[in-house]
Amino acid sequence: MRKIEVDLIQAIKQGRTFRKGNTAFDGTFVSLHANRIAEFEGTRLVAINFCGWSTRTTRSRLSALFCDFNLDVEFSKYKQLVNICAKSGWIDIREIT
Repeated sequence: MRKIEVDLIQAIKQGRTFRKGNTAFDGTFVSLHANRIAEFEGTRLVAINFCGWSTRTTRSRLSALFCDFNLDVEFSKYKQLVNICAKSGWIDIREIT
């Protein structure tokens, strides 16, 4: 996990805003280049969105957020499609709280 992602997760857990480089958190949304890629209610991840940009950086930021929930998830790209791979099997998204 990159340093910026560690700092981002700390800010989310502490309920404070964060801005560094191309990444920001305003208390509700995680933004990458001004695109809202994740939404939080408190410290609970409720939505993700690639915003049409399935770049390595976007996949890395979202993977870091999932890692914080102790979910072994990896985002990959194959033939322009984003794949979500749960290394430990299926993930019940209702359990992500």
